[in-house]
Amino acid sequence: MEQPDAGWSLLEPPELRYTARMSSDFPPELRDKPFLIETLAVYGVGLLGGSVALAAKTKKVARKVIGVGRRADRLQAAVKAGVIDEICTDFSTLPPSTGLFVVAAPVNAIAQVVRDSIPHLPARCVITDVGSTKVELAESLRDLTGDNGTLPFVGSHPIAGGDKAGFEYSTADLFEHRTCVVCPGGARREAVLQVNGFWQALGMKTVEMTAADHDEALATTSHLPHVAASALAGVLPETWQPLAGTGFRDTSRVAMGPSDLWVSILESNRGPVVRSLKTLQSQLGAYIEALESHDPKRLFELLHTAEEIRKQLETD
Repeated sequence: MEQPDAGWSLLEPPELRYTARMSSDFPPELRDKPFLIETLAVYGVGLLGGSVALAAKTKKVARKVIGVGRRADRLQAAVKAGVIDEICTDFSTLPPSTGLFVVAAPVNAIAQVVRDSIPHLPARCVITDVGSTKVELAESLRDLTGDNGTLPFVGSHPIAGGDKAGFEYSTADLFEHRTCVVCPGGARREAVLQVNGFWQALGMKTVEMTAADHDEALATTSHLPHVAASALAGVLPETWQPLAGTGFRDTSRVAMGPSDLWVSILESNRGPVVRSLKTLQSQLGAYIEALESHDPKRLFELLHTAEEIRKQLETD
């Protein structure tokens, strides 16, 4: 059987003339046909990168998955655990069959990894990432996108994860039935479709947004919850810890995420996060006012509105 090159077996871009929004809007030839990459390279084999690798292997999205990073010992351990097939600690040794390069590094390191890897990637290779902020990244890589770009880079953010770090916690089903935001920027449509198709092949729904819209939305849906959970955990006196029940534990769980990673995320999305925090501050102020003024009707309205919104999340 003829072996595919570093390109993709699924797409014939000149035939696909449409604007993708959600995965359900994609034509059958993109949704249903098997998707295959000869070699997938994943930089940063932690929870997310390891889960990308495991999902691609389990679903046979890639023939070979290479883990890329600086620590050979950790990468070898990931091979032993079956998360990746091979290791790479030097970009120059990446094979010419590499069709997709996924960067699963902290948000403040993604741009440099992309730039360092470019000279060693085949011309048809597509690059994407898993970072949870996009505006700063898009700005720093603007010269790599568009028709005159060096390589097609397409920003993406699979909205999935956990409060543990390391490939030991990676799972092949982490992305099932979750949403991935794809930020086309100035990338060629062919590359955008390929990135959409990749995440869909891992079991995700995809939606396209501008980098600015993504960061504004994620400031409330992802970054604000982490700050709120951290603030909640931070007010608990040690002597009261035995009294913290499931409500407190569930509400503050995400505060266990790695602090160094979250500093870079919050710094990268300062403006939208501050706006979201001020909105939360105003909402908390409404509760304070209702309690101080002994207004049970207003208190009920606030609680009931939140109750209905949260219930809706269970049906979406």
